[in-house]
Amino acid sequence: MKELYNKKINERSIFKYFLGLLSRIRLYLKYGLIRMYARIRGAYIGRNSIITWKLACRANKNLVIGNDCIVESWNIDLRSKVEICDNVIINRDVVIIRVSHYIDNDKSFTTRFYPDLKIEMYCWLCTGCIILPSVNTIAEGSVVGAYSVLTKSTIPMGVYAGNPAILKRLHNTNFEDLVVSSLMGGDLFYYVKAKNLN
Repeated sequence: MKELYNKKINERSIFKYFLGLLSRIRLYLKYGLIRMYARIRGAYIGRNSIITWKLACRANKNLVIGNDCIVESWNIDLRSKVEICDNVIINRDVVIIRVSHYIDNDKSFTTRFYPDLKIEMYCWLCTGCIILPSVNTIAEGSVVGAYSVLTKSTIPMGVYAGNPAILKRLHNTNFEDLVVSSLMGGDLFYYVKAKNLN
């Protein structure tokens, strides 16, 4: 399956392989502690996923993160459920808002809770984008451009940008060789397994 990744690891000299192994062990321990703290607070965090300490401190039962994800943003509104499926990348300064207020009644601005948000596999939310409460699903393979404001659910493999974000085009990325957690060195088990395949 991950042939290109395995090939790159196996082409390394023994010295470079062990340097990579040491750095991955250090990162695995660091992010392992962060994952454990988020789980203690009630969140579900999948294997090899990387999240920030700030997000772990805010985590609750409404946070569900699948395997091999990178979540660099902590600004996720967890008053409603946010489900992040496997192999999702959420860059720094992404804002996910799940709650708003009614504005049509001039006597009371009561809180309005929106449905759960599901971010499907292989999505990429680029730096600084904002996901508004009206979004229910970010479909598989969707890309939301940097500093875009997403106001509606997406279609699979769509590239969205702008304020409000609109569909710019579809992409045809092959995810077969992608090891998302390797982008930040969180791929310890894949790394060891790749070398053992030889």
